[in-house]
Amino acid sequence: MRYYTNTFNKDIHYFSCGNYVKDTRGTCPERHYIRADALEQIVIFELKRLATLLEND
Repeated sequence: MRYYTNTFNKDIHYFSCGNYVKDTRGTCPERHYIRADALEQIVIFELKRLATLLEND
């Protein structure tokens, strides 16, 4: 995954798959990406979930 900033809105950051066919010699026929703010929320949620599991154990 590579980190990018949106060219039109500098507040939007995202990660994009580096295996896209048109970017390099990749094998993915489509560009895969996820916004950095969405990924951050997923990571925070999972860390909280794991912390709760550890507290209950």
